[in-house]
Amino acid sequence: MRQVLRSKIHRATVTDANPDYVGSIMAQGVVLVSDEGGALKLQYDITGLEASASGGLHIHSGVSCDTVSDPGGHYWTPSSNADPWTTTYTSDANGNAQGSFVVSGVGYAASEVDGHVIVAHASDGTKISCGRLGSIPSASLDTYPDYSDTFSPRGLVAVRQKLDFSCDAA
Repeated sequence: MRQVLRSKIHRATVTDANPDYVGSIMAQGVVLVSDEGGALKLQYDITGLEASASGGLHIHSGVSCDTVSDPGGHYWTPSSNADPWTTTYTSDANGNAQGSFVVSGVGYAASEVDGHVIVAHASDGTKISCGRLGSIPSASLDTYPDYSDTFSPRGLVAVRQKLDFSCDAA
């Protein structure tokens, strides 16, 4: 496997329930943010979403997920420009969403989002999940240099630790 250097993926987070959200959606996952030309690329793997639905996934101006007002609104600069955060995920029949998108016009590089939060929205716009962006060990994987068979493995690896330190393998 050829490993792309960790410095190419600048920020990552683990998302958990949004403050004060009391619905049945239990979204959690990993979002990786990197530079893509003059834009940002977000790669995500989120579980526990609504089945077969699309919702928003955006970087917000806040630096905390502690209270309902802490995440703030969408984060871009200058704020006089149109809001570029029209980005969405689409979940499968099991409520899982994996994918990526590129967003232009945010006005900053991936290295400048450290400390801000990322918010996942349900299909009706409700804020369901929130996570603080910061560096965690991560890497992109690609095909091994000598491998020439029909498979083309590619993916992301992000290391996270459960905060409750349980032995739950899920």
